[in-house]
Amino acid sequence: MTPVPQKPLADLSTDNGELPLRQPVNRRIAYAVAIGSFGAKSLFAFTITYLVGNFLTKEDYGVWAIIFSISMILGVSELGVGQLILTTLHERQVTQSEADRLVKNALVLMAVLTSILMTILFVILWLTNPLDRVRWPTVIFAVILLRLMTVPHGAYLSAIERYHERKLVDAVVYAVCACLIAWGVTARWSLTALLIGMNVVLTLGSIAILFRARFLGMPRSHFSSVNWREVWQILRGSFPYFVNNVSTLTTYTGFIALSSLILDPIELARLALLHTLLLMYAIQVFELLFKSVQPRMQDPKVMNRLWQFVGFTFILAVIAAGAVGGWLIRLLFPAYDFTPSELTVYVVFVFLEVYFLLIISAMQMQSRKKMRLQWLSIGKSALFIAAVGLVALLPGPLGIMQYLLMLTLISAITALVSHRAASCA
Repeated sequence: MTPVPQKPLADLSTDNGELPLRQPVNRRIAYAVAIGSFGAKSLFAFTITYLVGNFLTKEDYGVWAIIFSISMILGVSELGVGQLILTTLHERQVTQSEADRLVKNALVLMAVLTSILMTILFVILWLTNPLDRVRWPTVIFAVILLRLMTVPHGAYLSAIERYHERKLVDAVVYAVCACLIAWGVTARWSLTALLIGMNVVLTLGSIAILFRARFLGMPRSHFSSVNWREVWQILRGSFPYFVNNVSTLTTYTGFIALSSLILDPIELARLALLHTLLLMYAIQVFELLFKSVQPRMQDPKVMNRLWQFVGFTFILAVIAAGAVGGWLIRLLFPAYDFTPSELTVYVVFVFLEVYFLLIISAMQMQSRKKMRLQWLSIGKSALFIAAVGLVALLPGPLGIMQYLLMLTLISAITALVSHRAASCA
């Protein structure tokens, strides 16, 4: 029997008579579950921050923040494959069999990538300390790298409009983490034990997403049936999204690790607390909103409502930061003190990043703009890293206010440039 030739990845379509890849979902219920799950996750995440922020010394809290910053850096190693899967499955309305091909090849790519990174990790740690080959950073980072294998599963759930289920799993995972951290603080666990325990729970949550995706029809992959040419196509096609992830990582998660190069431990701990309480929560809130409506961002009415909501929220946040922000943080974290000017500048920085996030979320759903998105991301990352490098060469200690002003200036430049790039046809 002559085998039926397969279409290349770039030609996926629905011309073979199959039904497109979709599963019926009640959108109102999905939004309600997503919002409720995010609210629960935020509550548990704040509980974790409150517990470790008051239990750990400022120096240890800085280490806590740096480790999680590095874990996010490892997370970006998925190379943008998740966004490629989501964009391809949405934009081209592929069929179930064609989606199976894409996902199978992506799974193989993630397996190869995880194996390579695991090998590099163990070799580096073995060379740096050959007499103690199994150390706690090895355990933490190995557990984190296992999450890369579940990236296609999360993208698959979003593509079939099950994003709310991912958020529900996140809420449950953070509830377990909060209980674990509360237990650890009560039992006075070491910083190492707290870090390992939380990362193990987070990885178990990723495995739960894996099983849910398979239950909903996501195919399993076998090396014997993989098309290596299409694996290479996926790697090339995902590169612009990977570059964008690096840019996002630099400001949202990895910049604590970079900031540790120029800030002293006390100032770093203050920045890490602001980062956790304000930037990460704000980005997660707006990312939830933007991801929920991302497939419809080409509608001008949808975008206008998003711009209005972001602007209104920004005004409220500036007023709240100047009026009660410092008092509220001192109430919850007595060891930390911030001036109204520091909080106001930080809020401006946060919303410039939200502005950038909205622009790139809209651009991600247009394949024709992915190269423009790539260069925007490269420019933003390069500008930030260059600024950190220049500041590191300056004599004398750097205060958090000067650092915040530098971050705000960088964010303003990149937001204006990205708006111009997005508006170009």
